[in-house]
Amino acid sequence: MTFASAVALVLIALLLAGIVYQQIGLAIDRKRVRPFGQIIRAPGGSFHMNCMGEGDITVVLESGISASSLSWARVQSDIAKFAKVCSYDRAGFGWSDRRSGERTPGRLAQELNLMLNAAELKPPYLLVGHSFGGLIVRAYAAQFPHEVCGMVLVDALHPAEWATSTREQKRVLAGGMLLSWIGALLCSLGVVRLCVSLAARGRTRTGQTVLRSFGSQATEVVNRIVGEVTKLPPELLIAVRAHWTNAKSFLTQASYFASLPRSSREMLNSRFPSELPLVVLSTDSPIPVRAEEQRQLAKLCEGAEHIVIAECGHWIHLDRPELVVNAIRQVVERSRLAPAQESRIRYSS
Repeated sequence: MTFASAVALVLIALLLAGIVYQQIGLAIDRKRVRPFGQIIRAPGGSFHMNCMGEGDITVVLESGISASSLSWARVQSDIAKFAKVCSYDRAGFGWSDRRSGERTPGRLAQELNLMLNAAELKPPYLLVGHSFGGLIVRAYAAQFPHEVCGMVLVDALHPAEWATSTREQKRVLAGGMLLSWIGALLCSLGVVRLCVSLAARGRTRTGQTVLRSFGSQATEVVNRIVGEVTKLPPELLIAVRAHWTNAKSFLTQASYFASLPRSSREMLNSRFPSELPLVVLSTDSPIPVRAEEQRQLAKLCEGAEHIVIAECGHWIHLDRPELVVNAIRQVVERSRLAPAQESRIRYSS
């Protein structure tokens, strides 16, 4: 046997071992990491929704571009003290099945409507959208205006940010998609699971070495996301690790990145119910254009309130959960005092 043949056999053996290791890990995760809510059948596949509390208004929590229902853990139980509140996993994330098709706000709003109907959750809904989720809740309010009684936007994405992508933005999106596809491949081979398992035991060198092989920018982005995730309650981290050692999460993320410019253009000139109670929460951005975009979001509805939060990260519901809860409570109270939605809908341009 030649040296090259021996090396090839070793590589093949390592690949097969990684695949077996990954499949065993997935099987263990399915038994050990159970959904926090219910798995509900809907047209197109099953989805996970976690509901708490009760009341005449249902608060629906819409996560950021790659986040799941777990991202709302620090606010959901407090919201449940004064309203029914549901977080859910969009298709392909968390415990929800993947779906085909582009991941644009209009399509995602339709899928959310199917999920709410399948879960037998009746309107009115108060929609809360973080980051990319802000586009989805706006699309839902545009398509189903009679079902929505108010909104809270949590450092929400303004469609102008990605509607006409610059060369740098195109490069960032292409890099994000490439890293997502590579992540899916490494998941399938057990590499991501191994790195995450070692990191959970405090042994981060292997994971950082793998990350650095993709460049300093990729390392910075992943480390920043990990830093946000570690703000979740510690008991949820095992579920986060299970989700991100599954290739479907990376493949779904890639589809979101691919659709982002179209998603932004789709919402750029969307019509919107102008009299909805609305609170816009945003960070104190040092970038003038970002600060102005948040001010524009606060002009979507008449009488909207814009709250700028100093010294806070993008995930406001993790850094300052009490402010998010207070904003939702405020809109719930305003919605209960407002006249029937059917008689007062007007649209902003």
